[in-house]
Amino acid sequence: MKCAFCGANAVKKLETAKLILGKKNLKSTNKFMSVKIARERFTSDELDEVNIKQVYNQYREKYHIPFPEQLVKARAGYGLSAAKMSEVLGFGTNIYRNYENGEIPNQSNGTLLTIAIEPIEFLKIIENKKGLFSKDQFEK
Repeated sequence: MKCAFCGANAVKKLETAKLILGKKNLKSTNKFMSVKIARERFTSDELDEVNIKQVYNQYREKYHIPFPEQLVKARAGYGLSAAKMSEVLGFGTNIYRNYENGEIPNQSNGTLLTIAIEPIEFLKIIENKKGLFSKDQFEK
């Protein structure tokens, strides 16, 4: 890859860094491009996305917060729209959709999501929120 600043050849490098996410210290191995001659460093949108996703994934694992794919699978299995899932869990209209798209929930919402992806536990939530459904929807 060529340097966007000087046109010289750039090489991909790795660097360990400490980051703070939600008041928690995490370690990250950041990827970046380096140009030895000019001592320039830069990233691309793709590298930035890989770097931030790595930190988010560490946070999810550390605090047992479901991954977006788990949320999508659970909701689809329950036959609910993202808006209805948000309503059932007591979130704002698009919050669940945001979590499915990779946004990191706070720890209390993360705990609720962890419970909600377990069918037996979700049934308890649904029974508590029976009034949000028509009779047919509830039975389904």
